[in-house]
Amino acid sequence: TQSTWGLRYLLTLRGTHATIMSAEPVAFAETPLAIRPGVGTEGRRVELLTNYYSFRLLNNIPISQYAVDYEPELPAESNDLRRKIWGLARESINQRLGETIFNNTTAYGVNHVEGPLQFQAEFEGVNYKLILRSTMQFTTKNVPQNAVQFFNVLFRKAMRSLRLNQIGRKYFDASRTVVQHHHNLEIHPGFSTSIGMTVDDLLLHIDVAHRVLRLDSVLDAFYRIRKEGRGDFQTEAKRLLHDHSVLTRYNNRTYRVTDIDFNKNPDTKMSDSETQTFREYYASKYNKRIEDAEQPLLVVEQRRTKDRIYLVPELCSLTGLTDDMRRDFQLMKDMGQHTRLKPSARLREGTGLVTSILGHATASKVLSNFNITLSDRPKAMEGRVLPDEKVWFQTESTIDPRSADFWNNLRKAQHVRKAIRLSNWMVVHSDRDSDRRVAADFVQALDRLGRDYHIEVDRPQIVVTRDSRAQGFISTLEAELTPAVQIVVILLPPNLKDSYGEIKRVCCKTRPVPSQVVLVKTLQRQNAMLAVCTKVLFQMNVKLGGHLWALDVKLPYKSMVVGVDVYHDKGSANRSVVGFCASTNSHFTSYFSLVAFQDRNQELAHCLRSCMKQALQKFFTLNNFLPECIIVYRDGVSESQLKHLVEFEVNQFKAAFSEMGDNYDPRFMEVVVQKRITTRFFLSGGRDVENPLPGTVIDTGVVHPENYDFYLISQSVRQGSVTPTHYNVIYDNTKMSPDVIQRLSHKLCFLYYNWPGSIRVPAAVQYAHKLAYLVGQCIKEEPHQRLSELLYYL
Repeated sequence: TQSTWGLRYLLTLRGTHATIMSAEPVAFAETPLAIRPGVGTEGRRVELLTNYYSFRLLNNIPISQYAVDYEPELPAESNDLRRKIWGLARESINQRLGETIFNNTTAYGVNHVEGPLQFQAEFEGVNYKLILRSTMQFTTKNVPQNAVQFFNVLFRKAMRSLRLNQIGRKYFDASRTVVQHHHNLEIHPGFSTSIGMTVDDLLLHIDVAHRVLRLDSVLDAFYRIRKEGRGDFQTEAKRLLHDHSVLTRYNNRTYRVTDIDFNKNPDTKMSDSETQTFREYYASKYNKRIEDAEQPLLVVEQRRTKDRIYLVPELCSLTGLTDDMRRDFQLMKDMGQHTRLKPSARLREGTGLVTSILGHATASKVLSNFNITLSDRPKAMEGRVLPDEKVWFQTESTIDPRSADFWNNLRKAQHVRKAIRLSNWMVVHSDRDSDRRVAADFVQALDRLGRDYHIEVDRPQIVVTRDSRAQGFISTLEAELTPAVQIVVILLPPNLKDSYGEIKRVCCKTRPVPSQVVLVKTLQRQNAMLAVCTKVLFQMNVKLGGHLWALDVKLPYKSMVVGVDVYHDKGSANRSVVGFCASTNSHFTSYFSLVAFQDRNQELAHCLRSCMKQALQKFFTLNNFLPECIIVYRDGVSESQLKHLVEFEVNQFKAAFSEMGDNYDPRFMEVVVQKRITTRFFLSGGRDVENPLPGTVIDTGVVHPENYDFYLISQSVRQGSVTPTHYNVIYDNTKMSPDVIQRLSHKLCFLYYNWPGSIRVPAAVQYAHKLAYLVGQCIKEEPHQRLSELLYYL
């Protein structure tokens, strides 16, 4: 049996927290990805279009692949030299193989030659021999995975003919740039493209992309830090740019900044062996004049070689949006007018790109030289719309998926599914007169709303802090909170909104009590106060173990659903946080929550064995039996990591099962949930295309040729095009049909209590995300185990 080497981790366990102390190698049996057991049949069939286009070889004429070797042999990292040597020999090679595409150690040609071919090239006084050996032939009907790159390299060559600006793997049209001076931004529209095998065919995938650049330079940002005087300049500058991408307009390339070297400046020599300074280099190479001689240099460390590249801040533009910019409602609204395209506009953009390629003499010739035909029509396929879900409030209600608003349903029902009495709760506010009035109005509103929704709300303990600074609130909480307090509401003045993390740290760690932080100014809007208080009351009920609504989730086995997500801490702690949330009841509305810490940027979780064991023990304590079936939804993993995931994490779960007893062997499934995808679907049949309805599932057409995956649209959007969620079932021994897991995944999207409708992912995944984010962003250490059975992190 083949094996893959993983790591066995020695864990120290304290309550709901696991810390990795040491590691030793352990052999894991290699586990293949789950194979598709068939397709679903449940639901109403609908005709869909997608942003994929047929990409085929004319008359199925094969392409030949050749391995390329060099004499003398070249080091693995010498790809630039390989390309130069190939370029010198290209003409003679093409005479034998016809048109060719070269990709470092592999070449592709339209002509097939069996025997080894030898070609000569001289570069910098060295005679090189290129040896080409035929390795295989393929058509678009049988493309092996290692040959898909040929079509992507070929298509990128065609794209370059359109003279678009390539940044990374995306292409942008500078002539259509939108400048928003009032926001200090410019938006570059463009495309992302890729070619891959699907269950039906080789397809070209096109989606609209946008690149956001700041109009000012990194140096301008440095000037602002100095002017505002917010903390130590070097610390703040590093915080601004740490792991952030910048664009150098002189060569249109992006770089991820890893550090800032304050000992270097533009007048520093480029290396010890050179006399040329950075200022002189940019003047001669790019005709760029650098004004500020004292600015430090940005450091970019290349991942593979660890070589350092130095950039001048004055010549770099910041990319993307800051958290403050994302919180700017007007900015996001103005951007959305250009980036949130309606379904018809998004589909038109993709089809327009195909038309441009086919109509461009050079680009179309790149494809025709290899007998490639490209369809100008988006791929059509069939989807299914699952039946509307029935949601239980006080009584059963059928929800219209297009306008699901559970707040409205709760208002009509005037009853939550499970209410928790507020018998011993606390309100903390400052001694300002305005805050006293707001607190009184807030308590009165909750009393009234509690009667409306059949939630008993007793009079709270009112605590007034005499010190309205952040430390005053923290000292008050530390002095007043006791285990007898059910929940504390902190009414925070606007100037203390940045103290949220410190307050949460107290309430989750040193004085473990569920907490609700509300900004005073939010409650001062008279026309919105009742709506805000309603949502606060609902959230308090949930944090105490109440349920707002439920669904009838019928599975063939007594089951547990688990959500796992990883938050990567970009701060000085240099750690990643794993959030683990496991259901503890049959309706999947109650959860047991754990966190674990591991080395930063590790996406594969090392703590799952311990977390699963603790979750099973808790499940048994609450139910007096162990689950017969366990379904894990795993977020935050890319396609390239799926095989590693099934080899590494699935084995941890199995090890946890074995520790629960010799005879415990539950049915098990792990599903990777991917939100950040560019696949889009469009409902066709009318005068124009529209967004598909929530509950639309796709498991044919554009799914993997063999692996078990499907797409699910679980929510409705009011603006732009809806983004489906991609589900990859990487391991499955449950013997449940695709209909069961597809329907379950859709139902779970309705059970997240922080949103009045369905969300894009199953609730367990979103709870794990919220938990990992709160701990990684605010608490920075393990929450107290007393909170582990509550959704305190909402």
